[in-house]
Amino acid sequence: MLAVGLLVAAPGGRGQGETPAKGKISGMWVWSDDSYRTAEQRARLIQFCREHQFNHIDVSVEVRKAGGGLAVADPEELTDLLARAAAAEISVSALRGSQRMFGETNWERTLGELQAVIDFNNRLPVKARLAGVKYDVEPHTTSEWREGGALRLAIMQDYLGCLVKLNDLLAAGAKGGRRLQLTVDIPFWWNKADLAVAFNGRTKPFSEHIQDLTDSLTLMSYRRDPAEVKKLVESERLYAVKIGKQVLPGLLHSQAKDPAEAALSFHGLPVADYLRARRELEGWASDEPGIGGVMHHHYGSLSNALETAESP
Repeated sequence: MLAVGLLVAAPGGRGQGETPAKGKISGMWVWSDDSYRTAEQRARLIQFCREHQFNHIDVSVEVRKAGGGLAVADPEELTDLLARAAAAEISVSALRGSQRMFGETNWERTLGELQAVIDFNNRLPVKARLAGVKYDVEPHTTSEWREGGALRLAIMQDYLGCLVKLNDLLAAGAKGGRRLQLTVDIPFWWNKADLAVAFNGRTKPFSEHIQDLTDSLTLMSYRRDPAEVKKLVESERLYAVKIGKQVLPGLLHSQAKDPAEAALSFHGLPVADYLRARRELEGWASDEPGIGGVMHHHYGSLSNALETAESP
């Protein structure tokens, strides 16, 4: 896990957050590649991270067909962003995801796209490379998952099988002993008993298999009350301690797509409410075993809210 700093008050008394504890992440999803397409956008993103005490970003990276193969889109822009982030001691992971990306019928494409990311990363200076690859793959949003039974079981088996292949490819692509970290976003409820699945000869909760096969995971523990967030991640936290890994709870600031889930987000609330929850969770994460930090969703919403709040 890459993070820097000590837990101290933010400079300037702006109240935007605290410097993350040493070894802990205060991270942010950056979903749109429009956020770093121009030099001005890249400078703004890094400055926002510095001012608001984010030391890690998961940045959307597109892979396209090129010259008969696959290649990272906008390589020059991404290279410049990584150099700027490295200078600011901000770690960056490539953010990838779609509903069916881990389905077996899509494995060839998914692995090819990861190889393109690995090849791109291995050409960069050691100190300005990606830290990892983050997958946001949400098969529970598909009709097949909702049908349950054998269809859902097959989806879970495919998901886990894909993680095995991704790990193998990352190990093979490691350069100079530096392997990209494999992380994923998952719902907090994938630990339910009815989602237990047999894999590699062992039956246990879906979430625990995923923890076994990743370097860390982020839980979409979207609640406004930090106490509720802590409860939602406790099962995965305990398992992380057991296997020597870490999990990161997530806070939601973007507008919920489903109106019924609006109460899960800080969108539209006073910025002070979000900052209060952020400080409490990150303070708790600073010395909580099994917790690697806190992730925040997402740059588009947060930048609008926090920069607006600072305007005279």
